[in-house]
Amino acid sequence: HRWYGHKESCLILTLDDASSEILHAEFCDSETTVDCLRVLRRSIESHGLFRCLYVDQAGAFGKAGKRAGFSQVERALGELGTTLIFAQSPEAKGRIERLFRTLQDRLIPEMRLRGIRTRVEANRYLSEVFIPHLYRGKFTVLPPHSVVFGKSIGEWGSEWWKFASSIPKDENPINDP
Repeated sequence: HRWYGHKESCLILTLDDASSEILHAEFCDSETTVDCLRVLRRSIESHGLFRCLYVDQAGAFGKAGKRAGFSQVERALGELGTTLIFAQSPEAKGRIERLFRTLQDRLIPEMRLRGIRTRVEANRYLSEVFIPHLYRGKFTVLPPHSVVFGKSIGEWGSEWWKFASSIPKDENPINDP
């Protein structure tokens, strides 16, 4: 996509499904394994390790094409104890697709107005201005308290995944039809 300037680029990001918070985002030339690992590393460094990562079946995540069944990203996350969940249908990727449409509608005009033409400028604007000041206040839903009924949000998330993992595979909504 042409996010800035005249050159096509790729926006790689991690999104917290519960809050819609963008944990980390970067413009890259393409979706390479190195770029995906860098975005994941920065997400983990700033927000902590996540238990599961919901991804599409293409590119660096190794479910399609020459990387089918294995990838360095999948291996690295497995070593950290993070489970990859592969989207099984276009509908399963609805939330992230809507986010990218919103970003294309809002971020591209913002960067054009500011004369942003390089990846360095675009990444600086994304991380220092757009996400913290324009996106978070409008689209992120954070809990009012960090502890709810005696448990942190992370503990509740962990409990939910334990519950979700206990549902038989053929009845589990995590396994898209």
